[in-house]
Amino acid sequence: MSEAMSNPIDIHRAEVRDALWSPPTGDVGRSISRTRAHALDVASDSTLGQERGSETTTANNERALRRATRHRRDRPEVRDRATSLPFATCHVRRAPLLTMSMWGPWLLAIALAIALAFALDGPSSARPHGHYPTIDEPLSTPAAHFLIGNEARHDLFAGALEGRGGAFLGVGGEQCYTLAALADAERVYLLDRDPWIVALHRELGRRIVEAPTPADLLEALDEPVDSPASELVDAWPAFSEHLRRVAARRVDGRATTWLGDRTLYDRIRDRWREDAVVPVTGDLTGDAAMASIARDAAARDLRFTAIYLSNAEESLPSLVGLAANLGALPRRSSAIVVRTFFREPLPAADGLWSYQIQALDDLLACVERAPSLSLHGLIDVTFAAGALLVDAGEPGLSMIVRGDRGAGDHTTLGGASPRRRDGEMTR
Repeated sequence: MSEAMSNPIDIHRAEVRDALWSPPTGDVGRSISRTRAHALDVASDSTLGQERGSETTTANNERALRRATRHRRDRPEVRDRATSLPFATCHVRRAPLLTMSMWGPWLLAIALAIALAFALDGPSSARPHGHYPTIDEPLSTPAAHFLIGNEARHDLFAGALEGRGGAFLGVGGEQCYTLAALADAERVYLLDRDPWIVALHRELGRRIVEAPTPADLLEALDEPVDSPASELVDAWPAFSEHLRRVAARRVDGRATTWLGDRTLYDRIRDRWREDAVVPVTGDLTGDAAMASIARDAAARDLRFTAIYLSNAEESLPSLVGLAANLGALPRRSSAIVVRTFFREPLPAADGLWSYQIQALDDLLACVERAPSLSLHGLIDVTFAAGALLVDAGEPGLSMIVRGDRGAGDHTTLGGASPRRRDGEMTR
């Protein structure tokens, strides 16, 4: 036996190292081996260091070492298992748990890596761009799904929407893209009670990003290798035909939709590519989705400039819940609501719907004065007060100019003849 190995303590260390399994290879293996050897040194020092100079203890250690060596020689099948040796079992396996000098740096590195991952990337559903997430409300799926819209004259809103920018909130299907693009909105929130409508937006968004032009989008609609989400499969052929009709829609020979006007298509495609189109399942009068939209927009320092309600107000017995949620949105003082409805004797621009514009602040003031007011009640009151104006050139388009006008200023629908000025209607 060499002089370096004459000390029983050194013999013990060597035997324990020999009893451990073979270390991995490569750079990682060498690093692990160094760490393991360090742990063995610390364990051996802390366990046996105080016993140096004790003849009795040394003798005991020698006897234990002989037993361990004999055990390894007699049981070759367990020769390389650390658990086959008493010293390895008692000391080596505990050392990594008790030695903070070894585990401390590794734990700190792991904690920093996790924190950095959440700070930089984070789950998109939890921290989108470092701002508040929007919340999908758990609503039941309705019996009817209005995937195919039947409103055809959204171009009537073009003068009121043009160049508004800011944030846009819309309900319903793909018609929101025409309106948001007309406004050149910076961020587009698409809310609907029907999860199928929300799924439709996400399906369209994926396809729009991949299609540089409207023609590319339409051409890829029926590719068998690119089937839509499962809930949309049955309706997809009919919806594809609807999109082709939307693309072909013209007024006085002029394209009026996001699929017919290349500028409008490019705008909405840019918003999808920038992750600035946000489909949300929720109720206009609910507690969660609308509040989350308000928080997200405020955190981004965005102000709503236009809100499209389609004919959703007609299903509400009172506008008070809607007004509360709309009033909580960060908005510009010039923000407007655009809606559709059917109410005789107002004419329908497309054979089905009348189109109307109202200042958001005016709507909120009307509901504050009469909380039980419904949409048809609002139309009747403003009509009687002379505050509802009909576009002389487009009778299917009307505007509520001031909901608080006095009852003495009466007019009739046929007598209101506003003219256009700076994109708005006035007397």
